[in-house]
Amino acid sequence: MYSLDFKVPQSVTVHKAKKISEATYRTLFDHSGTAAAVVRKDGRLLMVNRKFEELSGLSRYEIESRKTVYDFFREDHDRINLFLQKRRKPTGPGIKSRESRFFGLHDKVRNVYVTTSDIPRSTNFLMTLADVTELRELQSRLARSEQMAAIGELAASIAHEIRNPLGAINTSVEVLSNSLNLDGEDRDLMQIIQEETRRLDRIVKDFLQFARLDRIQSSRVDLNQIIRDTLFLFKGTFNSRIKVKTQLDAALPLYTGDGDQLRQVLINLIVNSMEAMTDGGSLLIRTKRLVAAEGRTFLQLMVQDSGQGIEAAQLKNIFKPFYSTKEKGVGMGLAICQRIIQNHGGEIDVSSRLGNGATFIISLPVVDSTPEKE
Repeated sequence: MYSLDFKVPQSVTVHKAKKISEATYRTLFDHSGTAAAVVRKDGRLLMVNRKFEELSGLSRYEIESRKTVYDFFREDHDRINLFLQKRRKPTGPGIKSRESRFFGLHDKVRNVYVTTSDIPRSTNFLMTLADVTELRELQSRLARSEQMAAIGELAASIAHEIRNPLGAINTSVEVLSNSLNLDGEDRDLMQIIQEETRRLDRIVKDFLQFARLDRIQSSRVDLNQIIRDTLFLFKGTFNSRIKVKTQLDAALPLYTGDGDQLRQVLINLIVNSMEAMTDGGSLLIRTKRLVAAEGRTFLQLMVQDSGQGIEAAQLKNIFKPFYSTKEKGVGMGLAICQRIIQNHGGEIDVSSRLGNGATFIISLPVVDSTPEKE
């Protein structure tokens, strides 16, 4: 009998194992969650993975053996030169890490944390890039938020202290006005002092309110009922030539928020609409339940008037504190509205054209979509 067993040459086994090993490492390299590149000692990029393509906006064909690290790290040429010089020495730099700015396609800049490490038995090295742009932006916003909070607290304290002498000035002026027999220009000057003192007090009061809007007293509120109650308060104050109409969605969910603050938003918007329709017009207040594509539910409140409208150049500024187009306006009403809505996790937008009225749309996210109970 002849045996059919035979031995596979060791060289074939080693070759196959090497192929499997290379394929495995190539797969790990290519599907890594971090951008990576194999770099030659002169800085040329020999191989990049998919994440590097995404980060740079270029394809492998455009990068591999065609681009160098200088092309992507344009602000660090001197540091790159020094690094590559050290790599050419027998005692290479080993593992190095630092943060830098990465320039991709169309000069799109990202903040990246770069780590370089030696590849065993090779003059090349591995470079990995962790995109930390969003993290740095978040840290920057947090720092600005903390700074603004500190400034806000200081400003609120100063504003509170200003109100005391203002009150004393106003009271003293009123006493003098009643006790002195002023006429002509002297009486007019005294009235100006009184009016401007009251205006300063109103500005400080509005600012203090704006600074304290983060304090939300949440409860289950019915937005439709808030609208009905608010319009009832305005009953008798509307210009007889203003036609008020409501379209309230009966299936509107109850909302968890601060009812008093939401009522204040509605009052501010109604007052603005009334002041924009001195010659009459129409005011429409509408609520609607919206369901986004991802399944989230929103309450939408629309306040639309047919007043004089807002100039295009003013639209981008109307939510800024102390910005007003009115002669004696403080400019805090819409800033307060926006702050309240943003504190509730919502958005407020406006669209308008001069002479064609204005439309304010508020969107509030709903966590518990319990239908309104009629």
